[in-house]
Amino acid sequence: MGERWRELFQLTGGVPPPPVELLEWPDPEPVLAVTLYRLPPERERLLSPLLPAPGATGWETARALTEWVSGRWQHANDHVERYDAVEILARVDAGARFACDEYSVVLCHALNAYRIPARWLGLFRRNHHAGVAAAHSVAEAWIDELCRWVVLDGQNGAHWVDDAGEPLGVIELQEAFHRGGARPRFLNAAGSVDDADFWWQYFASAQTTGLTSPPSSDLSWASDSYSPIFQQHFLLGTERLLRSARHAYPDLSSVWIGVAGSAERPALTFGTDHPYPRGFAVADGRGLADLPAREPMWPLDMSPGDHVAEVSLLSPYARMPAGPVRYRVG
Repeated sequence: MGERWRELFQLTGGVPPPPVELLEWPDPEPVLAVTLYRLPPERERLLSPLLPAPGATGWETARALTEWVSGRWQHANDHVERYDAVEILARVDAGARFACDEYSVVLCHALNAYRIPARWLGLFRRNHHAGVAAAHSVAEAWIDELCRWVVLDGQNGAHWVDDAGEPLGVIELQEAFHRGGARPRFLNAAGSVDDADFWWQYFASAQTTGLTSPPSSDLSWASDSYSPIFQQHFLLGTERLLRSARHAYPDLSSVWIGVAGSAERPALTFGTDHPYPRGFAVADGRGLADLPAREPMWPLDMSPGDHVAEVSLLSPYARMPAGPVRYRVG
């Protein structure tokens, strides 16, 4: 190596600052992918005309669909051979009556048809390896404007809330169940579910699924031990067994960034785990830029000085703030 190259390689003083430095950006924790419990597109198009009109918000729509599903038929213990909301509703119209599984199928498929991310959720009583009636099926949905997962019980047309009236997801409900003490409230259109104490017993354990044939599950969890046998004769299959349910419940309002463009015109790109993004919004001193969900690219302001931009995720129902990007131009 020549002396000139050695001097350049070892240069430590008088180095100019980089022309652009990213100082702060959204960096959500990597999580497991969300597998929705939804119909294929061609079947979803057949389901949408059968549903009540969506509400003004995701939460209004989710509550209306939950109440609607619970009123479509009287509970019975029959089951369908194929889990398809269009087929279930046709058979209900012909006089058939079904159980909690079918309420959950129709509710999950209806929620996803209206672009509310929804999954099947299996709930189990203690000692579910023995006895009968040891499981209950419900839906769970990500509600954009609430920025949280919520348990929705299609059979009862109800959801669970805390003392402040905030709707709860399975993580909060299981924590409350195992902690003991007063249970959360179980609310339906009438104001409360009479046998809430009975339904509360099903939060001993749970699994979530996006597969087409429950009770097979994508994700199950147990902090201590896991019993894969159900009611003496059935296997509670799972693709992945977790120690904590939190890995299965990403914050779908989060956004991550990438860097693209060129050295002369660097730009940021954006991504999200939300399955139904409408796009991204970036606000800075230049104004508000709405970017498409596919291939979003936002050029940095290359005027000298410190800059800050606020990034949001746009969904069908809400604008969800994701955090600031701060950068410095030399």
